[in-house]
Amino acid sequence: MRSRSSSGQASVEYIAVVALVAIVFTVAGSFTLQGRAIAAAAMAQMRRGLCIVEGHDCKDPVEPCSVSSHGSGTDISGTAYFVRLGAGKFALIDRLSNGKATVTITHHLDVGIASEEGGRLKIGGHSAISANVRAAVLGSAGNGTIYTVDNETQAEALVLKLQKPNVDPNFYTPAIRRMWDKVEAAMPKIPAPTGQFHKLEGKVSLSGKVLGGDSVLGMKTDEMTGKKTYYLSAGASLDPAGVVHASGTGKIALTVDRNDRPLDLSLVGSGDLNGSMDLPASVQSIAGHVKAGKGRTWELEGHLDLTQPGRPSVWNLVKDPARLIQLMQNDGYAQFRAYDTSKDGMGLEGQHGMFGAGLDYKETKQHLVTALDHTREGFWVPRYDCLEAAA
Repeated sequence: MRSRSSSGQASVEYIAVVALVAIVFTVAGSFTLQGRAIAAAAMAQMRRGLCIVEGHDCKDPVEPCSVSSHGSGTDISGTAYFVRLGAGKFALIDRLSNGKATVTITHHLDVGIASEEGGRLKIGGHSAISANVRAAVLGSAGNGTIYTVDNETQAEALVLKLQKPNVDPNFYTPAIRRMWDKVEAAMPKIPAPTGQFHKLEGKVSLSGKVLGGDSVLGMKTDEMTGKKTYYLSAGASLDPAGVVHASGTGKIALTVDRNDRPLDLSLVGSGDLNGSMDLPASVQSIAGHVKAGKGRTWELEGHLDLTQPGRPSVWNLVKDPARLIQLMQNDGYAQFRAYDTSKDGMGLEGQHGMFGAGLDYKETKQHLVTALDHTREGFWVPRYDCLEAAA
């Protein structure tokens, strides 16, 4: 039983929280759309404040943002009698708004069909020389490992350690030895993975109202939790209601537990952001808060918890994307992100007769410039914590 003194203290804390929220609402009343966003954020903070003073275990309601990322990888391929085999690896470093960083290392094997012959040279992601090479990947199998470290410096050191060649240190030059001494100081040992997965993908052709063209159908299995995610990604019309403002890439994914019980349904759209009309109709209301430009991309992601009672069947949700988007905004979780994005690389591929080979190197970089979350109160709220971390 709580003592009178502790009860009185809690009452004072309640009053302080409510008074603080009242002040925030008073200040927010002098604004329009931005004020509503502040009010919605204040409601969330009030719920968290009351949770704290009641002594509960209060979990942070929002996940950290990815404020920047950079990755690089190589792919090699060979062709013999129209059969194409390929393999590759990719390393991605994600810097998060909470100061931590994740490292994701992926490997994949591809099987496909190649036709025609010729060659091409790619520089900076663009074809410099081309001679009608055609290839269609039919299937791919891959796996990945995820690590979480304290900062970006450790993440970069970890990538180097994971890719360290098996060379006798006695053959190191003084400069190479100093480099590895710095790596060891930043990351003395490789940490245990925080995630491991494997996936299978296949290319299919679709013709539909929302997704179409060459599409990827896949399944990803989390080896630690047993959860499986089935997904379909393709070129997409991102305004299924009728008025087309944007097109880009769409992805729908269903996650189930190890017993195949539905857990989460997600919908992700992304595309270039050269102008405000590149945004889907569902987020045109925030166009004034999003700065478009060359090399800028946008991403809209929504999630719906399928464990809640009264949810429509997955099929009914999927066949009505407009209703799904609305439900995600009203009763789920939606976020909008915009990034400065760059892609670079170099590749060489040639084929003669029935034989061919190829090598590709690619780099990607992203930096967060806009971060908004949609609240159940119906407002898009800026994620100032993410924007400050990205600055």
